[in-house]
Amino acid sequence: MTRRESWEEARRLVVQEKLSYAAAAEATGLSVSTLQKRAAAEAWQAQRETASTYGDQVRRLKVEALRAALADAGDPQKLYAWQQLEKAWPEHRYSTAKDDPKVRLEVLLGVIEGLVAYLGEHDRNALTALQPHIRAYAAWQEATWASA
Repeated sequence: MTRRESWEEARRLVVQEKLSYAAAAEATGLSVSTLQKRAAAEAWQAQRETASTYGDQVRRLKVEALRAALADAGDPQKLYAWQQLEKAWPEHRYSTAKDDPKVRLEVLLGVIEGLVAYLGEHDRNALTALQPHIRAYAAWQEATWASA
């Protein structure tokens, strides 16, 4: 990572991901005191308070819907609304942590489920041939991502 990329990443971590200066410094290899000075000069704290990414907005919306559903457990429409938000905006679509093994595994499982459903309808022989390998493949991917 170049010095410029380190600074861009540090700014992103502090402003958008809301990490501490120490955590951002550790992640980018920059010194904490230098990072703090630059952050003060460029007003990262003010930017942090006003920064709202798409993912932040979706998370807030989902949290509000879940709180409403929990507050009024007798209203099935509120629970349904929260469930629909979860379906419409699954974590992997707006996550900034695309390399997070948990997110990647969720995406992989979605792809595998779709493939199995498709083969179940269109090519049962292919599904029969693929079936013994699905779990081993998922475990192999999970181990690969965990070690990365």
